[in-house]
Amino acid sequence: DCADEWRVFEETAVGHPFQHVDWLQNWHRTVGEPRGVAPRIVILRDGNGRTLLVAPLAIEETFLGKRLTWLGQDLCDYTGPLVEPGFLQQLTPEGVAGLWERILHLMGPCDYVYLARQAPFLGDGDNPFTCLSNEGHSCAAHMMRLAAPWDEFYAGKRSTKSRRRLREKLSALKRRGDVEFQIAHTKRERLDVADWLIALKSRQLEAVGLPNVFAEENVPEFFSKVTTSKTFENRLVLATLKVDGQPAAACMGLVGDDRFYYFTAAYDAENFSRESPGQILLTNVMEWAVACNLSWFDFTIGDEGYKADWCDASYDLSNALLPLTPRGELAVWATRRALRLKVRVKQSSRLMSLAQSALSFQRLIKQTLPKVFLGPALDAPSPTATRPGQHVETAMKADSVRPAIKPGTTL
Repeated sequence: DCADEWRVFEETAVGHPFQHVDWLQNWHRTVGEPRGVAPRIVILRDGNGRTLLVAPLAIEETFLGKRLTWLGQDLCDYTGPLVEPGFLQQLTPEGVAGLWERILHLMGPCDYVYLARQAPFLGDGDNPFTCLSNEGHSCAAHMMRLAAPWDEFYAGKRSTKSRRRLREKLSALKRRGDVEFQIAHTKRERLDVADWLIALKSRQLEAVGLPNVFAEENVPEFFSKVTTSKTFENRLVLATLKVDGQPAAACMGLVGDDRFYYFTAAYDAENFSRESPGQILLTNVMEWAVACNLSWFDFTIGDEGYKADWCDASYDLSNALLPLTPRGELAVWATRRALRLKVRVKQSSRLMSLAQSALSFQRLIKQTLPKVFLGPALDAPSPTATRPGQHVETAMKADSVRPAIKPGTTL
């Protein structure tokens, strides 16, 4: 089992917490394995056995054919490998291309590659693995550099009028009851916050006719598992704004290196719409991040308007679509058209409205027709899926890989 080596490596590697073993292991146990997803975890070591890279990949069956993806990429705001810092500095696009050629050789039969949501950065540097990308993503990533002290930073980010308005909102909220900002620590607190947040977020997405990953099969169970994971509790942050002990707003975020990843958030608009508890919670979480000496507040994927009020850096994400067989050619063509249509829809309010109506209708149909007609191509596990505890270890000489992989390195 590579989990122990992976867990040790992620403590010093450059990458994102979405590729940490506890996030992806819990995803596979609850979501991936029932779908028949077959993990393909690539580990690159030097001649001394030192880990240089972990690339968590997977093969899954779709109606378009077998595709190679990042493991759990639908619930990862950023995808990519974990890389040893010194090795990352040595990597060139030519080296990555050679490494990727060998990885494909080890993966076995597959029709096409679809690596989604690839971030252009790893840590504070560039991500050389985006050289594989050949298609833009439908939305960008946005972030903000933090600085202490908080009061000066906040005053520099928000106008006097905006700060006064938010204080008035907080005063109005306090008239409703005792207001408390809280970071959940105990297992019970964390589970309660996560359950409330995911359920509310799911209902809100359903109400406005937007894609709702939180309602997909076994996804709520994944969040319950990762929330209560003992080995991930220092990475996953759950914050709430409570009024008289009841949540008015909550958020889930991840901490990696010197960065806070603002993964998802929701507020009780039915009871507190005028008091803006979501905005109040957001500023409290930012202040908490500054107190923790974090350098970046990463709003991650999505182009919601409020992010522009805060962010001072934005990055385009990218996708890699690569056909490997004739069937894969058709799959790549169809996937590329779907991705470009998604971009057009997001750029047009009229098309967005039509898409939301169509999605709502589709959900209604799914409630009345058997899943076999509209669900995944295969409900049974893929014959290529690994059994729990099963793994395959393959050694590869580094001289078979193009430059930047030193002799003695094994994959």
